[in-house]
Amino acid sequence: MNSNNKIVQIDTDLLKELTEQAKGFVFKPEAEYSLTMLLAAQNIVSDALDTVKAILKEEALKRDPTTRSIEGDILKVTFSPSGARYVLTDQTIAPPEVLKIDLDTKLVDKYIEEHKRVPDGIAEKERGLSVKISVKGE
Repeated sequence: MNSNNKIVQIDTDLLKELTEQAKGFVFKPEAEYSLTMLLAAQNIVSDALDTVKAILKEEALKRDPTTRSIEGDILKVTFSPSGARYVLTDQTIAPPEVLKIDLDTKLVDKYIEEHKRVPDGIAEKERGLSVKISVKGE
């Protein structure tokens, strides 16, 4: 990539500084500003990428609806189906070997509330802890 043709300029030193300052968020309320700036930068980049992806998809499929990828000198853009491939229209006539059973968490919670125990044949699973940072009101 030719550095003389910069489209986007990112101050990596500032990003490093904001990251260091954000480390104190739990203990120092003033570190909240650093996290807010990082989120703003993330949102700008994410929105731009979403727009570019939509444009690439529209243009590629307009030229050839069977397009699965576009390759440049540096990048490769891949188009792949997403979401469920099939939909169940009638469980009573579908062969049982193609079906799977999923637990309904809300119904299990209701059962536990009513019976004060986990239902037979079900165990509570240890879950990970994810972290999400968001701006209030957005």
